[in-house]
Amino acid sequence: MKKILLLLFLGLISLFPEFSFAQQKEKEARVVLHTQLGYLLRKTHRNDLAFENVKKGLEIAKAEKDTYWEGVACEYIGLIYRERGDLESASNYFYKALEKYQTQKSDLAVAAVSDLIDGETPTADLYKSLKINAPATAKESFVQIRTAFTLIEAGQFELAEKVLKQNVEYIKGKNYYWEATANEGLGLLYRQTDKIVDASQYFAKSQQGFDYLKLALSSYAIQNLLKSVQGQEEIYGGIEIGAKGIITSVVGITIDKNGYYKYNVKYSETDNSKNLINPNGILSAETVAWAAGVVEKSYNFLGTSFELPAEKIFIVGSSGLRLLKAPEVISLKVQNTLGNVKVEILTPEKEAEMLLKGIIPDKMRHTACLADIGSGNVKGGYWVMEKDQVVPFTADFGTESFHEMVDRERKAGKGDYGTLAKNMAQSKIKPVFQNEFNTKPVLRSRKEMCLTGGIVWAMATYLKPETILEPVVTIKAEEMAKFKNMANMSYDKLIKPDLSKLSDEARSKVEKDLVSLQGIFNKENIVAGSQIMDVLTAEFNQPEPSKKFYFLRHGYVGWVAGYIVQHLDGKYRSYKDE
Repeated sequence: MKKILLLLFLGLISLFPEFSFAQQKEKEARVVLHTQLGYLLRKTHRNDLAFENVKKGLEIAKAEKDTYWEGVACEYIGLIYRERGDLESASNYFYKALEKYQTQKSDLAVAAVSDLIDGETPTADLYKSLKINAPATAKESFVQIRTAFTLIEAGQFELAEKVLKQNVEYIKGKNYYWEATANEGLGLLYRQTDKIVDASQYFAKSQQGFDYLKLALSSYAIQNLLKSVQGQEEIYGGIEIGAKGIITSVVGITIDKNGYYKYNVKYSETDNSKNLINPNGILSAETVAWAAGVVEKSYNFLGTSFELPAEKIFIVGSSGLRLLKAPEVISLKVQNTLGNVKVEILTPEKEAEMLLKGIIPDKMRHTACLADIGSGNVKGGYWVMEKDQVVPFTADFGTESFHEMVDRERKAGKGDYGTLAKNMAQSKIKPVFQNEFNTKPVLRSRKEMCLTGGIVWAMATYLKPETILEPVVTIKAEEMAKFKNMANMSYDKLIKPDLSKLSDEARSKVEKDLVSLQGIFNKENIVAGSQIMDVLTAEFNQPEPSKKFYFLRHGYVGWVAGYIVQHLDGKYRSYKDE
């Protein structure tokens, strides 16, 4: 089958003898397939898979001494690095592409890549001296179609539209691969310029072409882009058994016009009528039965109310449960109740990986680190691009477990709660964070920290209620200090923020969050959590106290997002363009 499909692809291209891949080696046709597929996958937020394909294309191009496609592959690798925030590597690859295009005298490509090198602001002057004629040969058409993708990246939308429109007419009915590719380009162009009807029309044509050629992965990627511009969400469910309750969530996912995931939390409900963390660390049969019952009810609800199949429902136990002596009794009970549905008790490392995969945009993934301050522990980490892996950091205390440590000392008559919390944060917590940051120096080199967790949510709700509709909230060091001080000195004022200037929608959401917070945290929890956050961020801010902090509002479903990304990775990797 692979041989037949390749021959079909080559045969279609061979209609143009002046630029016939059929007259060349099979490997040279694969340069095109891998390289263009890599570009398309990047647009569907599959940067890892995109990188694999473009690198394959680059390797083959080098082996075959195909200078033009070597330049294309270098350009596409540069785009991936740019999205990952590695601007130095991006620039290096753009210059390599520029050199190859200059060698080939591809003037339009030279101008377009020069535009990319100049930055994100389009530079019209680069194109003034160029006369872009209608294609006279197949080679001219293929190169113009391909170059239009660079023009889109450079923001030269009118020029890209002109190039693609004249070439899609020239190539129509003659070469199905490049016709599908030109239609893909028009779909991407119109998506970028918010012309949804046109984008949908051209994506549909592109998918039809890739289907005809039986290029399954390209077709699947285009199908997802088509769904995205039409506003069709993929819906997933998650159930998290946490230290302070069970959270059931429904998340819709789409891809925005910049190729990033957009999450829409369609439903979220927390049952915190029982606390799984207790002083002796032993789960009672009653608590285990309660947890299994809540999970079963939530699982059935997701299946019936949202019509979610089992493969789209993820059930986990949070890493905070590992403070218990035998957390696996919960997962076993749930699995037996639901009929062997998989339930994973996350390690802090796994939870950090899922959070990083799910909620940190690619453009921040290699410049930021993540810290999730949970009830039972703190976990986080950072991504190492060269190794494509997460380096985690963890601490075995969270808002609830640290509160219990402090409360034991208070009950033993060793001081008032606020003073004990402050002193114990310095004596117990600070050394742990110092060790993590000292042994993982990359942490200190990061310029941004993304914060999630209940205590950060509490701070944003109490101090910055006007940000309730913002998915990413900037948090200043002085705001964290204010939160810590008010928790100790004026708690009653802290928990009653002024909502008079909010819109009706915002006020309604904040009021709901305020009720939820009162059911989860008391004053002592807030004091304990604020001390953890203070020590953590102060340690990160060394040696240059000028770093940026962000609250990721949807971090509480971040692990669900991570599993969604993992699930989608598997789906994409199940298709092949061969």
